[in-house]
Amino acid sequence: MIHMVSKKGGIDIPIVNRAAVVLEPAEAYLEWARECPEALPDLTLNELGEEGTVYLIPETDTDSHRWLKRNFVTMFEHELDAWYRDRRAAKRHINGTIMAQTGG
Repeated sequence: MIHMVSKKGGIDIPIVNRAAVVLEPAEAYLEWARECPEALPDLTLNELGEEGTVYLIPETDTDSHRWLKRNFVTMFEHELDAWYRDRRAAKRHINGTIMAQTGG
């Protein structure tokens, strides 16, 4: 539920009283992102993390860890979608990266 907190001077500040997951990119994600067709080759972790995604955990879900396990793949796919609009190209990129890392 969104609440409004009033500051002196009449400015209302919206707040959300919910648990949330904030995704922050790691080095492996940065390396993967740099290989995307339209990525900047000198992209940094700081730049990549400037526009982080926040996922709100439903109020009815009291176990945040269980919720995260159930929704991790969906969140990961959402992050990848920021780089690729063509899911087949994204899957080829992901699979190629996995194959290169595992030697398969």
